[in-house]
Order: sequence, then C-alpha cells, then structure tokens
Amino acid sequence: MVTQAFRLSRQAPNCKGLEPSAAGRLAEVRVPTLVVLGEKDAPDIHAIGQLIHEGIAGSRLVTVPDAGHIVVMEKPKEFNRVVEGFVRSLRNSS
Repeated sequence: MVTQAFRLSRQAPNCKGLEPSAAGRLAEVRVPTLVVLGEKDAPDIHAIGQLIHEGIAGSRLVTVPDAGHIVVMEKPKEFNRVVEGFVRSLRNSS
C-alpha cells in the first residue's frame, strides 16, 4: 500500500501538504476520540498514537495486548470490546 501511495503522490507534483500540518491542528478536534494501538506495533506507530492522544484533549488511548498493526483483524473480539466500551461511555456521559 505504501509503495503504491508513494508512487501515486509523485504523479501529483502540485499537491501541497496541509499548512499548518494535521499534527499541528490536533487541539482543534472537539469530538470524542479513541486511539487504539496494538502492543506489538512498530515504535513509530506508538509514537504517532501517543502524539494524537496528547494532542486531542480528552482522548482515550488503548493498547491491545499481543496485537500488531492491524488490531481489528488480529484481535477482533478485543477491538470490538474496546470500541463498544468507548461508545457505551459516551452514552452514559450524555
């Protein structure tokens, strides 16, 4: 996927990045946010997840044990439990 996307991005030389960057605008997010990481995912993905979590006030960060990058496929029951719990907490707080 990455090599395909990289190749496609080279075909759009006029494409400009966001200014300010998306990471620089995380504080603007005002909706409930759940960040789900797999425990065995790469360190840079964990760093990105942490950046998102720290940048969005009130976000929730959950790390699923014994899962890699594709948590929803590797641990579907655990993933669904996490998401359902998050949605349930939103319902209970309103």
